[in-house]
Amino acid sequence: MKILTLAAGRGSRLEHQTESKPKCMTIVQNKPILFWQQQAQKLAGVSIQAAVLGYNADKIAAFFQQTFTNENWQNTNMVSSLLQANDYFQSEPVILSYSDIVYHPNDLISLSQVPGDIVVAYDSNWLSQWSQRFENPLTDAETFKLSEKNHITEIGKRPLSLSDIEGQFLGLIKITPKGWQSIKAYLAKYNDSEIAKFDMTSLLQALIETGFPVIAHKVSHNWFEIDSLTDLEVANQQTELFNWEQS
Repeated sequence: MKILTLAAGRGSRLEHQTESKPKCMTIVQNKPILFWQQQAQKLAGVSIQAAVLGYNADKIAAFFQQTFTNENWQNTNMVSSLLQANDYFQSEPVILSYSDIVYHPNDLISLSQVPGDIVVAYDSNWLSQWSQRFENPLTDAETFKLSEKNHITEIGKRPLSLSDIEGQFLGLIKITPKGWQSIKAYLAKYNDSEIAKFDMTSLLQALIETGFPVIAHKVSHNWFEIDSLTDLEVANQQTELFNWEQS
């Protein structure tokens, strides 16, 4: 199993926490987010840990066996970062990971085993986490709708009600070489400045609208996103998130 972490951005909503270090070096439960991620990855049997870097890249480059760089990280989104790692996707499936999430190693293993060329991990019990992080969860949550075949039919739009949300995307995606070629083929019609405006869920939604099957995989364990100071405060109270580290 190969992992690619998207760690180019600063994470400005964490304010002083990221003044001099990348978002993934934010301390939660007395250790950096990156520590928790890489411990989970090792327990899951990951063979190569790679990353796309940008902001303060020198602070974290040594933690990865292979790195790519988004030189224009300040003016682009995750999809632009993703394209910097083209060579990494050529030979075998890759698990793509956001850099601000804490997750269980078993969810990496199960995600890697799901058939499909683009498989998106999601949490059907998302509302519990969002209720702790936001006064009104609908202000941050995005639509997530599924077909009877467990294909995603809608992702990343603004929900009108809780009925528009069957889960929330974690920030973990399995992409096979075939899935990667489909992503590149779709993006080939856009120039760099247009691609810079794509976020990950808008790319996934665009692929879905072309008819490409994007598969959903429901995770079985607790996870947490740390995107703001409020998130960090809540995560520091969630000791059960890290119980797997003792196993």
